Amino acid sequence: MAGILIIGSLQVFAEHGRTHSSMLKEQKETAGGNELGGPLRYPHSCILWLQCDQEVLDHRLVSRVDTMLEQGLVQELINFHQLYNKDRLSTGAPHDYTTGIFQSIGFKEFHGRVE
Repeated sequence: MAGILIIGSLQVFAEHGRTHSSMLKEQKETAGGNELGGPLRYPHSCILWLQCDQEVLDHRLVSRVDTMLEQGLVQELINFHQLYNKDRLSTGAPHDYTTGIFQSIGFKEFHGRVE
């Protein structure tokens, strides 16, 4: 896990020329920010906080992932990779999981398995 965090911080530095910690500090100090992070992106947000026992959550997540796999998740990811990433990579453009649907939970985690 620490390796992923380090890679993320290195990516921030490569893209912005600033340390990750300096950017986080600036966000926290921005109007509306606090010790947890920067201000909300949209000014009139409604935040719902759902809470349940960890065992209940674990069971629901495992069940949901099993259902997704049974319904063809892996093949869907392979198809998507072939349509999107292979064309993108063939033009020399790197894969990009930072916008829109590409931020979906799971896609970037499967990237190495569907190439």
